[in-house]
Amino acid sequence: MLLQWKIATQKNLSKFVIERSADGYRFLPINNVVANKKSSVITDYSIMDDQPLRGINFYRLKMIDIDGQFSYSNIVAVKINQDSKLQIFPNPVNRFLFVEANGKGENAIVQIVDGQGRKLKEIKIILNGETSFSIDVSNLPGGMYYLILHKNEETEIRKFIK
Repeated sequence: MLLQWKIATQKNLSKFVIERSADGYRFLPINNVVANKKSSVITDYSIMDDQPLRGINFYRLKMIDIDGQFSYSNIVAVKINQDSKLQIFPNPVNRFLFVEANGKGENAIVQIVDGQGRKLKEIKIILNGETSFSIDVSNLPGGMYYLILHKNEETEIRKFIK
């Protein structure tokens, strides 16, 4: 799951702790990001949750100042498909990553994202029943990547190695 946010004012901000919950009440930290020290620049941040929970995931940011004081962002809920049919192979891959996904005439977006959360490729596709397609990843350098499939209100993620 690619988590993204923007911050307009970062004065005295030290870091973000990304927290996740299954019930919306008990949050646990899953990662953290050091804040950009440029306080007058709108900054985009992103991080990958490569082990989202099945069902609904609740996320929030704990924004910690240099002096240790903190505040929380609003909570965002994301539903993860429980009956996943998304498959990718081979893994590791050299040239073509083969993808199999299910849908009912649904428009979908497939993204390839690197370990830093940067979107490297994006493909639009219509999923009709069991749909198979391939993505040429030969131009990607060796490393860890994520294939993210967005359809309707569902998101599925698979990790792969090049």
